[in-house]
Amino acid sequence: SGSETALTAASRPVMHHKEQDGDIRAAIVNRLRRYQERLLGAILLGNNMVNILASALATSVMIELFGENGDVYATAVMTALVLIFSEILPKTYALQHADTMALR
Repeated sequence: SGSETALTAASRPVMHHKEQDGDIRAAIVNRLRRYQERLLGAILLGNNMVNILASALATSVMIELFGENGDVYATAVMTALVLIFSEILPKTYALQHADTMALR
């Protein structure tokens, strides 16, 4: 989510200027932006795959630890973790440091 936010929020004039100065990373950012729909689709697909895998793993572990109520605990824990560490914090940081993050 942070990469998605950074790539869409980064300053177009700054990226253009850096590309003109020979910054290869800025050229990559500008090229990625030309195919923004595909880029966002790929990022969202990757994020969803990781979230699903993490949730499945957490559910398996919680069921082993807590029995049949483990799925409820896994849902609660993973919802909080994904929301905070995969959505809110990365997007907040990316908005504050969009140009720097886009170039990483």
